[in-house]
This record gives sequence, structure tokens and C-alpha cells, in this order.
Amino acid sequence: MPPRKSDVAKATSEEVAVGAPSTSTPAKEAAHKEKDGINIEDLNLPKSIVTRLAKSVLPPSTQIQGNAMLAMTKSATVFVGYLAAHANEYAQAANRKTVAPADVLRALEDLEFGEFRPRLERELEVFSENAARKRAGAAKKKKGGEK
Repeated sequence: MPPRKSDVAKATSEEVAVGAPSTSTPAKEAAHKEKDGINIEDLNLPKSIVTRLAKSVLPPSTQIQGNAMLAMTKSATVFVGYLAAHANEYAQAANRKTVAPADVLRALEDLEFGEFRPRLERELEVFSENAARKRAGAAKKKKGGEK
């Protein structure tokens, strides 16, 4: 007779301390996720976006294996998290709760990725111009709708 679900979910401290072999099943992992609220896989960047970015810099006929995409997704997630953590430290040091673009650029320099700075500054400028244009268009549309 198989063990009851309630008995399987209870791991004794001795089993954990000894390092008993894992009998993890998808149901157990789902229950563990519900208990903790977050899973490490939930923190990964979206695979579709990482794939699109990777394919945009490769020749059109290039195929990317699944393991390579998984490695790129995980490494991009780690990099972004590491950069965000350092940028957040600069924001906290300035008694701010919001990370500003200057914090990210400073963190890049600190992490020895300064060669990315010129391109990121250009991309930030383009993004800011597009955002300002959108805001102006929305304000104009709203003002035109009130008449």
C-alpha cells in the first residue's frame, strides 16, 4: 500500500540532516511552491524574450539548441539580478527606494562592464524621447477629447 500524502509530505529532521535521497515528484514540488510562494524557476527571464534577443544578433539560419537557450536564460537572469542588486545598493545609499538609470550605469562601471555604458546611454536617450512623445500625444488626445 502506498504511503498517504500527508505522511509523504512530512520529512523528519533526521532525513533532511542525513541528506536522504530526494523522492521529489511534480506534486510535491507544486505543494512546496505553494508553501514557499515562489520557486527559483519563477525568477527566470521570459524564455521568449531571451530567444528573440539571441536570434536578433545571430545569422538568420542559425538554430539554437534547447540546452543553449536554457543556459542563456539562466545566465541572463543571474546577470540582471546581480546588476539590479548593485544598482539597488546605490539607490539605498542615496536614501531612495527607486533605482534610477544613473544607479544602473554606476553599477555597470562597478561590476567592470563599463564598455556597455555608451550604448546603454544612447538606448536610454531614445527610450526617454519615445516616452516623452507618447506622453505628449496622450495629453494632446485627452485635451482634444474634453472639448
